[in-house]
Amino acid sequence: MAVIIAAADTTSVTLTWMLSNLLNNRRAMAALKQEIDEKVGFDRIVEDSDLENLTYLHAVIRETLRMNPAGPISVPRVASEDITIRGYHVPKGTRFFANFWKLHRNPEMFPEPDEFRPERFHEKEVKVDIYGRDFEYLPFGTGRRSCPGMNFGMQVVQLTAARLIQAFDFGTPFDLPVDMTEADSTTLAKAKPLEVVLTPRLSPELYRQA
Repeated sequence: MAVIIAAADTTSVTLTWMLSNLLNNRRAMAALKQEIDEKVGFDRIVEDSDLENLTYLHAVIRETLRMNPAGPISVPRVASEDITIRGYHVPKGTRFFANFWKLHRNPEMFPEPDEFRPERFHEKEVKVDIYGRDFEYLPFGTGRRSCPGMNFGMQVVQLTAARLIQAFDFGTPFDLPVDMTEADSTTLAKAKPLEVVLTPRLSPELYRQA
């Protein structure tokens, strides 16, 4: 049960941040919507088989995970022996954490790190993957203690995000920008709930099928 709750929490947090970033970056929202409209259309709902062709969607999600990782710090590690790291002595038994949030905002790796720009992944400006092989980008951790639900979680986020963007035009009350303040929590939630205005884009029959 704990695994299911953790998966649901991190998935909802990621989707919330993705929508928040897109609402504050209408150019990226329009580009994503155009991709889905061109590659899927308006006559059916997005399916799993469509996801591999939605490359800008992948970039949007990766950029969201860079800026707003659901798990901003790693699970704790313990030094199994005395070690020295860049001149710092770390005694055996020391517990330490990796700060993924800070890592993902390294300007040497990600120029203009506070700017939401999916193109850095879509146009291969940054050559890193999500699987923990590149230590500059670790949204799911790395090694044996990386997130066991990574592939399933990515599939759920991608399909849910694609269907939401296909089905609705998103706006905010009074067309105000989204407050991006982060909450002080284990999973990196928003401090204030996301409020949106939805306008259907598809025929009523498709909503009954979804």
